[in-house]
Amino acid sequence: MSHAEPRPLTQPEEQAACLSPRCRAPGAPTQRALSGVRVLDLTDERAIYGTKLLADLGADVVRPEPPTGDPLRQRGPRLRPGERPGSSLWHTFFASSRRTAILDPTTAGGASQLAALVAETDVVLCCAGAFGVDAAQLAAAQARQPALIVVEASSFGPDGPWRDYLAPDLVAGALGGAVATTGDADTPPLKTFGELNFVLSGAYLAIAALSALYQRRTVGAGDRAQLSVHQCIASCLEHVLMWYWHHDAMPGADGPVLPRRGSLHWTNAYVVMPAKGGSVMVTPTPNIDNQLVWLVEQDAHEDLLDPKYQEPERRAAFIRRMMAVLRRWVATQDAETLFFEAQRRHSPYGWVQPVDKVASNPQLAARDWWRSYAVDDATVRGPGPPYRFSATPWHAAAPSSGGFRPRPAPAGVAGAAPAPLPPSQAGDAGGPLAGVKVLDFTHVLAGPFATRILADLGADVVKVNSEARARANAPSSIYYALWNRSKRALALDMAQDESRAICRRLAAVADVVIDNFSVGVLERWGIGYDAVAAANAKVIYLQMSGMGQCGPWSDFVTYAPTIHALAGLTYLTGEPGRQDIGIGFSYNDHCAGLHGAVAILAALEARRHLGRGQRIDLSQFEVGVNLLGPTLLDYFANGRVAEPCGNRLPYDAAAPHGCYRCRGPAEATEDERWLAIACMTDAHWQGLRKAMGEPPWSDAAALATAAGRLADAQLDANIEGWTRTLSAEEAMRRCQAAGVPAGVVQTGADLGNDPQLRHDDFLVAMDEPHSTLGPMFADRLPIRFRTASTDRYRPTRGIGEDNAAVLGDWLGMSAEEVARGEAAGHLR
Repeated sequence: MSHAEPRPLTQPEEQAACLSPRCRAPGAPTQRALSGVRVLDLTDERAIYGTKLLADLGADVVRPEPPTGDPLRQRGPRLRPGERPGSSLWHTFFASSRRTAILDPTTAGGASQLAALVAETDVVLCCAGAFGVDAAQLAAAQARQPALIVVEASSFGPDGPWRDYLAPDLVAGALGGAVATTGDADTPPLKTFGELNFVLSGAYLAIAALSALYQRRTVGAGDRAQLSVHQCIASCLEHVLMWYWHHDAMPGADGPVLPRRGSLHWTNAYVVMPAKGGSVMVTPTPNIDNQLVWLVEQDAHEDLLDPKYQEPERRAAFIRRMMAVLRRWVATQDAETLFFEAQRRHSPYGWVQPVDKVASNPQLAARDWWRSYAVDDATVRGPGPPYRFSATPWHAAAPSSGGFRPRPAPAGVAGAAPAPLPPSQAGDAGGPLAGVKVLDFTHVLAGPFATRILADLGADVVKVNSEARARANAPSSIYYALWNRSKRALALDMAQDESRAICRRLAAVADVVIDNFSVGVLERWGIGYDAVAAANAKVIYLQMSGMGQCGPWSDFVTYAPTIHALAGLTYLTGEPGRQDIGIGFSYNDHCAGLHGAVAILAALEARRHLGRGQRIDLSQFEVGVNLLGPTLLDYFANGRVAEPCGNRLPYDAAAPHGCYRCRGPAEATEDERWLAIACMTDAHWQGLRKAMGEPPWSDAAALATAAGRLADAQLDANIEGWTRTLSAEEAMRRCQAAGVPAGVVQTGADLGNDPQLRHDDFLVAMDEPHSTLGPMFADRLPIRFRTASTDRYRPTRGIGEDNAAVLGDWLGMSAEEVARGEAAGHLR
């Protein structure tokens, strides 16, 4: 096999290589996806990302602030940090594209102003306990405005044993199960860098709002939705609940909890390895034979050709052995050269990148991805779009002042009260997306998670698979079953002309076509966007590739661990000096799925006023880079390269802020239980002193301020001296009773017995058993609507199990026609 020269990151030809119109920066925004939709933003950090998603897509979003200013304007990093710091770059990113209205809801005038804003809006997005939120007033407003949509996020839901618990990001991640996956035996459980748990709840908030808006366009009435941050996090843990529910079927599993093991993925096939000049996320998947050939070429295969490894029962042992061989070989290779050679061979390696390398990435440069943000008197480069719409440009603007824009004059615009559709078009009385037809070509996790959300919301999602692809997309596998529930199964052998012809007919009547194949696969099948749109102008066509549809890296093979490495998430999540920890589950796959669902729902709204659909190019890499918004703004504005900081906040002073050992159960070691404590204010610290019984060491004057506590090298050890005397559950109860944010670092087994999740009936048995796997379980969609139903969860269907039903419903084919197609082999 010949070897191409590796492609350096700074090669000029690479940066100018992308000439496709799809990848050029859009011009000045004109018609936007959510033009005319009015949103009142009453969120805090738990869900503000959701309003950012809507605002950047063109919604008219107003965010009221008290006369003293939005508390989130105090968040770091800041422009020109120092004695006279500039504006918050955190606020610049998360409050983009909004206008502010200054009011005091405790006064008669302010309350009247807020009521007037509610009366003018289509959607109210709020967080329980946030500024201006009054549940009774919002309920009264909905009674007066039947078309009003209200979506409320809270930490744990409106009732239940933990409803009043305090949960900033660290505590939310601990109780939600995310923190327990990250770190290794030499570290405490670790949070992801920044506050990325709240990105998940924010994205769900946007999905709730947009799906309720779609339902309102259909039936003429608004709805009220509630979501719990706790459930949002628990729904995005990849393997954690699978391991808890089905560990008996997991190779090599030793109980219902997979311990923290740094960057080593649950499949044992992805891990960060040190190389010369850096670190690389290394994996032999998806084609292990190709990796073996590479090692043979390099004379580095050691004993991997031993015939004993060809025995099927030795497959897991072979993977472990290969990873050990790879570790020794990778240590001798240059990190950059190795990464490019691996990608040339279509192996999804990922070079672990710090922030400055991410900022100079040639794929982002070629796609003209970066955007300008106005901050004080400066213009700062920052993150671009997590998705690109072909007809309605994305645009992030600086926050400004003022109320809602005047309503557009023409009737039928987004802000007008919608008329109900005739009953024949209104769908059934199911979820808010009832009647939406989705043709689903996705595989693995990111794409199937997006379409799972749509199916949970009531869309008719048809999963296309075939016997030929069943090895990688087997409905009999537990992993496949978790991400493809509630979808109908259609078998099409896309190697056959007859199958492709049927597929083109399906695409011609679909509302949505979605795939996450490598670039060009659907085009080769004759169902690329141009071909489908020629027959179906209203189709929404979402392509969820790893790197985007064009650019010098567009053909790179990626999975979530690859994206984590390339986007800076692996480098930043860990302790100082470590590049080999990273996030302990496929976080970016879930984020890409959530953003994919947001993009589809926004395009459905855009179709209403455009009269046509459009193509959406979602790069999972760009989704991941976008998540480091404040950090990238800090780099471009201040030249500061962020470094991993363990469980501390990277920019704001909060202490104690970490995970502390507690007393374990009698049969276990004391190190197996942990408590997360996050004292975000000095008042929280005083509450912790009370919970600890006010030990003498805690009375030091220096500890009265966050700066003093951060400077105390013994603080964490002193606190752990107290937590070690208690169970994690008891320590949590004492802290929360004293007004201190604290939470058990919950594993999958803890989530299975979580009293709040049990109260909310979050983990449920499927409506019926799986045809081969038997009884299955589901984590509910974290969104609960007042009127729309999202309570049905059906197990994954076998290949072609719904051929007759789907082809009859969508194309009017008879059972006899379907049977002939199955016999001929093109419906198989």
